Amino acid sequence: MGEGPHSHDKRTSTVWNGTDFDCTVDSGDVSKLSHPAVMLPAFSDGDGGSAVSRKIGLATGVDLAAPRKSGEMSGTMKEFTILHSRPGAPYKHVLVLGCGSRDKFRLDDLRSIVAKGVRTLRKIGVDSMLLAAASFPQFSCEDVAEAAVEGALLGLHKFKRYAKKTDPVRPFRQ
Repeated sequence: MGEGPHSHDKRTSTVWNGTDFDCTVDSGDVSKLSHPAVMLPAFSDGDGGSAVSRKIGLATGVDLAAPRKSGEMSGTMKEFTILHSRPGAPYKHVLVLGCGSRDKFRLDDLRSIVAKGVRTLRKIGVDSMLLAAASFPQFSCEDVAEAAVEGALLGLHKFKRYAKKTDPVRPFRQ
């Protein structure tokens, strides 16, 4: 899996269809897509002015810089905040996940935060989310898609071989 520049000129869409969820990573314009939740990165060395964050902030009516300004969030790895959008917005929830330092962030870290993100969203009853590939311009869209699907699979897996009680498992579509 190579790491390379992210192409913003072409639209790439990757879909994985599983028994519990469908995952779509799309490099299209995030302001034209609609999902129950969108996952955004927050890097400890600052990222509040990214084009993707601005578009999602405008579409949802959420001030994405507010948690950082108030001290609620610093961008530490796996730190997260769930923000709620205005009624009628294309995303009901904005999940902001801490990614640590941008220059140290790797695809393994992306897998890890996606796993944490889908578990968090499943707990609050969300079964579909969008991850904007353009939020990670240091990687190709294909690499982001592959790492996101792997992270979602790892995050949603429940080992049940020795379980005595069966907990209802909520499906996660995207």
